[in-house]
Amino acid sequence: MKKPLVVFVSPNLYPVLTQRRDLKGAGGAEVQQTEIIKILQELGYPIGVITDDFGQADRENWNGISISKIPSIKKRGMKGTRFIHPRLTDYLPLLNAQDPQIVYTRCAAAQVAVCAYFAKRRARKLIYHAANDLEFQRGPIPGVSAIDTSLFRWGLRNANLIISQNSLQKNALRTCWGRESVVVESSYEDSAAHRGSFEGPILLVGTVKPVKRPELFIELARKLPYRKFKIIGGPVGGENGVSYLRKLKSDASDLSNLEFIGFVPVGDVGKQFDGASILVNTSETEGFPNTFLQAWLRGIPTLSFVEPKDESGRTGTIVAVDLEDMSNKMLALTSDIETWQHGSRAGEDQYLRLHTRQKAKDSYERILDALHDGAVGEQLKNGVGENRKISQ
Repeated sequence: MKKPLVVFVSPNLYPVLTQRRDLKGAGGAEVQQTEIIKILQELGYPIGVITDDFGQADRENWNGISISKIPSIKKRGMKGTRFIHPRLTDYLPLLNAQDPQIVYTRCAAAQVAVCAYFAKRRARKLIYHAANDLEFQRGPIPGVSAIDTSLFRWGLRNANLIISQNSLQKNALRTCWGRESVVVESSYEDSAAHRGSFEGPILLVGTVKPVKRPELFIELARKLPYRKFKIIGGPVGGENGVSYLRKLKSDASDLSNLEFIGFVPVGDVGKQFDGASILVNTSETEGFPNTFLQAWLRGIPTLSFVEPKDESGRTGTIVAVDLEDMSNKMLALTSDIETWQHGSRAGEDQYLRLHTRQKAKDSYERILDALHDGAVGEQLKNGVGENRKISQ
């Protein structure tokens, strides 16, 4: 049977999906959506994408994917109302033109409501996929405006299927909003990967911004002057982001053991992991970091303040409660090869059990078939797709 068209509505997806080296973009949500697109193409699903204006054509075909561009809002509409029109209203003609049977969107923002409106009006299906552990908590969502939050929650209430990245998100959605979701573990593959090394550099990988707390990584580098540290990633947020990165470099100017690599295209990031010793994550909150998968695949231990667990409560990372605890655990990892090997095995085991592309492929084949056939119900953990009350 012919598979239904799935359209990904993702404003920032274009640079990551196409891996154009002249465009900078490497958000974790976009990296994972690119992985999901590959999986769905392998399963025979036709794919469309609606994404922001990065200078590409209004409509193009890339590797069999039909990509529509959301027009720039510059000099269009009236000041104070551009957020609604033309920004949000621009999505509808693009959705109508592609005419998907299934719409997929990710990240708490207003476009979730537009996708839900389209799906309800056209009797289509909407999948919302969580991107961060805080999205399903009550109250304000850090970094998300009040109007985005309100529209996001209306869209969430009307989604046919909600996918969580982990059991924490699943439980928060159930507890706070009375809705069920299905957990699909993130996946990653890299056939060119080389294993980590006990004596290799210690990495922090991701966009450089305050929520990631890279200043704590700098403090770790200060505590272990005899080990090589690398920060891999560029700034976000325009001039404010550039200023933030500039200050970090100034604060670390006395450290000869710390190197700022800068932005690395998505297709080349894996090479930065090859031969590394430890991946550190200093963020306060995450969804599920793709960097963990890039490390675990190579047998590189991860040391983190966040603790992504599977549904049985197991985790592949080494969890620290504060900077002092992280420093002590890093000292153990760098001074005792048996401790390092234990961390290496823990991550690699988690990857092989849950995060291979084949595991994800099996999950998406099951849930998309059920969604398209109208058989979400029991197959997707009772209640997925029911419109239960979600308010601000």
